Amino acid sequence: MNDLESTMKLFAKTYKDRCVRARVNVESLHTIHLHSPPPTSTLIQPRTLYTAPDPFETIRKPSKLSILQVSKMKTTMILTALFGCSLAAPSTMRYAKRQSGPSQGQVVAAIDSWNSDVTMVNSFLNTPPTTGASYGDFASFTLGFAQDEPNELMVLAMIQALPTDATNAIQNLMQVFGGVLTNLQDIINNQNDLNVINADIANINQIRCCHVLPDLDVLWTAAADDEGVSNLVNLVVPRPNACATLTC
Repeated sequence: MNDLESTMKLFAKTYKDRCVRARVNVESLHTIHLHSPPPTSTLIQPRTLYTAPDPFETIRKPSKLSILQVSKMKTTMILTALFGCSLAAPSTMRYAKRQSGPSQGQVVAAIDSWNSDVTMVNSFLNTPPTTGASYGDFASFTLGFAQDEPNELMVLAMIQALPTDATNAIQNLMQVFGGVLTNLQDIINNQNDLNVINADIANINQIRCCHVLPDLDVLWTAAADDEGVSNLVNLVVPRPNACATLTC
């Protein structure tokens, strides 16, 4: 078994278990905040959420990795729900906050799942790139984890009265994260071109090391402190090797 296959097998069960938990969180929050599905005409398409080109229209769903296939409809619903909630609405009562925001358990699950997502993407970026179908499958496998990150962002963004630095981190994630998905998809599409792969990896490292991961430093800590669960989750955001030498 080669390194790519070993890494993919290691995370497969984690991803499957996490997807079930994330789906429960999303459905629960959808019930609390939306009560009923929004009309089709009000759905916000992903291209309005990012400055980068819409990554979801070109995402290939690899037959070998069907568990990682994420529907465009589900992603649109999740991001629509996220943008429909207030990111910084003040709350005067802890009880009222609990009625409108995620539970402590949902926040813990979101941070734990996001840790798994970040760790998997880091593992991909730390692996020397090659060409061919095996590396393309590894990129597809990694893309599934990256696509899950907006689910966790939705949960944490629904916490009421987060500090300004945390809401700023949420807004920045909305603006830049699409670039990670776009470049991962480009690697899949050009899995036989090492020059393209190296350029895409450099782009992903720049986006994550300079924007996404610093935003998570702020957001995870603020969310955990707000919910009183700082002792239950890992708040040290893992970095890929490239961050140690990259200039932002």
